Amino acid sequence: MNQRRKIDALKDQLSLLSLLYKLKERNFQTKRLKLQKLVYLADVFGAILDRKPTAYTFRVYKLGPFTEEIYTDIERLVSLGLTKAKEMEQWTPEQERSFKYEITEYGISRIGKILDMSDFLIREKAIEFSILVAGHLSGTNIRKLVYSEPNYMKAQKQGFESIIDPSYESAIEFKRMSKTIALEEYELKLSEDEILWLYLNFMKLIQSQ
Repeated sequence: MNQRRKIDALKDQLSLLSLLYKLKERNFQTKRLKLQKLVYLADVFGAILDRKPTAYTFRVYKLGPFTEEIYTDIERLVSLGLTKAKEMEQWTPEQERSFKYEITEYGISRIGKILDMSDFLIREKAIEFSILVAGHLSGTNIRKLVYSEPNYMKAQKQGFESIIDPSYESAIEFKRMSKTIALEEYELKLSEDEILWLYLNFMKLIQSQ
């Protein structure tokens, strides 16, 4: 796996902090495996918006998309006092060690400056959509949703630990096709927000089959 640039690692950490802030705003909680899925979805949605919020490279793991870099970054945020991690008392071996993550008051006092950065606005939109559609889900339900994401499904066919295309070409192709069909068949111009919802509904349709 390619080593991230330091600036990319910093941006990834800021995106994680933003995600935790938005979870807290809505009184949603996240454990470590759910955190992986929320970030993965944010990156997929970000690809549709032409700006992914992170530079993570995910692999097919036994419980869905996974990257060790998220744990490295969240631990960095904990060491800086921006987030806190609480180990859960009850967890099963297949879930691995279970932690609950939450932004601290110190983190909240710093997040406003991040959200005001112009470069972060599109990143924030992808994170916001991820929280909106999946922040309330349990770890089990968000895992089922992600299992139906086309980029993940394609990589899964290649086997365990296969790299999931970081450009999320399946999502980009869906965007191209949706725009073309809407314009040519119905004379409609789809907004990016509409395409995000269409893609989510496409995932749910696959999930129900």
